[in-house]
Amino acid sequence: MNYRHRLRSTATLMLVAAFGFILAACETGSSMMQDDTLNRAEQLERSGQHAGAARAYEELLADAEGARADHYRLLAARSWIKAGQPTRARLRVEEVSGPLQAGDLFLWGLVSASLALDEGDPQKALRLLDEAPGSGPSALMPDYYLVRADASFRTGNSVAAVNALVERETWLNSPQQIADNHRRIWTGLEKFGTAAAAADDPVTNGWLDLAQRTNRAASSSFLIIAQLREWQSEFPNHPANAEIVPGLLAQHRSSGVFPPRVALLVPTSGRQAALGQAVRDGFLAAFYERKGRGPSPSVRVYDIAATGATPGFESAIREGAEVVVGPLLKNNVQEVASASDGSVTVLTLNRLGSETTPPAGFFQFALSPEDEAEAAADRILADGYYRGVALVPANSWGDRLLAAFANRLRGQGGQLLEYRRYDDQAQDHGATITALLHLDSSEARRQRLTRAFGSQLEFEPRRRKDAQFIFVAARPQQGRILRPELKFHFAADLPIYATSDIFEPGARDNGDLDGVMFPDMPWVIAPDPSSVELQSQLEAIWPQRSPLQSRLFALGLDAYALVAALYGGSPAEGGIAGRTGMLSVDAYGVVRRRLAWAIMTGGEPELLPDAEILALPPLAADSL
Repeated sequence: MNYRHRLRSTATLMLVAAFGFILAACETGSSMMQDDTLNRAEQLERSGQHAGAARAYEELLADAEGARADHYRLLAARSWIKAGQPTRARLRVEEVSGPLQAGDLFLWGLVSASLALDEGDPQKALRLLDEAPGSGPSALMPDYYLVRADASFRTGNSVAAVNALVERETWLNSPQQIADNHRRIWTGLEKFGTAAAAADDPVTNGWLDLAQRTNRAASSSFLIIAQLREWQSEFPNHPANAEIVPGLLAQHRSSGVFPPRVALLVPTSGRQAALGQAVRDGFLAAFYERKGRGPSPSVRVYDIAATGATPGFESAIREGAEVVVGPLLKNNVQEVASASDGSVTVLTLNRLGSETTPPAGFFQFALSPEDEAEAAADRILADGYYRGVALVPANSWGDRLLAAFANRLRGQGGQLLEYRRYDDQAQDHGATITALLHLDSSEARRQRLTRAFGSQLEFEPRRRKDAQFIFVAARPQQGRILRPELKFHFAADLPIYATSDIFEPGARDNGDLDGVMFPDMPWVIAPDPSSVELQSQLEAIWPQRSPLQSRLFALGLDAYALVAALYGGSPAEGGIAGRTGMLSVDAYGVVRRRLAWAIMTGGEPELLPDAEILALPPLAADSL
């Protein structure tokens, strides 16, 4: 009897121990998953993918309570603010229940101050920062001084603002972060001014003095250059000498400095005449827009549809052109590259093939759809999505966009799960979309169940759940067909990204594109006042222009601005806020465009926030 009792007791103890082991294993597994999610959130934050970081912090809320949950809410709110989505940040802050620990009190004050700035109340932001308990965690200090500087600039206290950013620099680690901080100081001084402010700190005082000198000499590039040289002699060891002052010198050396003679090589007759004429008109419009604001070049247009690309290029050189702009067509660009010996600067309006090495002094400026496909991949990752599918037309254009998109996405750690090619002449793409979204697998499952039970079942097809986005390459007409079809096939909730090719301004059925996100040139989706005025003049004299012709007109406008920048000898420094995007030149002589982003809403493009674009100041001379 005692023996059986001991057996039962032993078995009970073993069960208790086993159950405890299982619980411990579950807790360990859960803890490991939380650690992985936290590490992923922090990695996303460091890489600048703030929306993805915010979502990762929100995932942690599922297994967190009390102070730990409040901590993740505040971290998510901070990331949403950096992602340009303050509404989501407010929702998270409102969920904080407290009481908060000292570090989280500091974080709460920082997040609340950021939201006060978004509401247009810099005084409240400063008050919240002043009330924050002591010095916060070192990881938060760069943000703390950034918000303080922004609020101080907006209240007109440029001394306090620059002091805050100078102090911020002591908390930064990399040369790139420090260089970005210098740009922030200079952008703030340019935007908000300095009045007659002075400071005790020599670094702050140097920044203020630099801004005051450039403001006083703003009417003349020659005067600005003289002031910059004088400032350098007085502040030889100031951090602005690293990048800001050299950039300003390059900017004002090229500002208004054109070569005496410029040649423009475009087709103005033949099959491509409409395209060449659009570029020509934009180029000449920029010429007349600047006339009277400094020396202007002599511009001669060569119709290379009549002469041929190489003979036209050789004629331009014989007749004294120092800069040749064009050609526009890809095959002509190859011909000119073969004929160029580097004796003149060439700015082509299309790209060479990747297999061709450009000669010296050869720059390439193009409205490249492949660049936009790469920009779409960058945007998707920045928005926190990593796995998705693609829908492209079954032609060479679709293949090029697919290759550019997929290579960029995979190169940055994303995954293209699947793609399908569609017939761009068809009106119904149901079969292609069904296969892409795995709805055909869902239907096959329904048929198996029907056969198994012998009767029809109530059934709603289900699309695949592993895809987080769809990339669509489409022209406007096909885009307006595909978007409603995707909604019909249960993909209404999937974010859709495209290139600017999908958007036709003023089209009657643009409401069918609602929800589609795409990059485009500011000329189209975010025109400045001078662009709006120029577009109204174009509408009066050229009402039947196509969207492509309008974009090529903007290409001509920006090509003229680039002539001065390239001729000034410093094409890689700074950038130009152009009509086709924020322009810069890479080490290979390729002009890169950073585009604005929009989402279709009510049939119209609505500008999306883009922190990367907004944060970088246009250091270049001209803004057309």
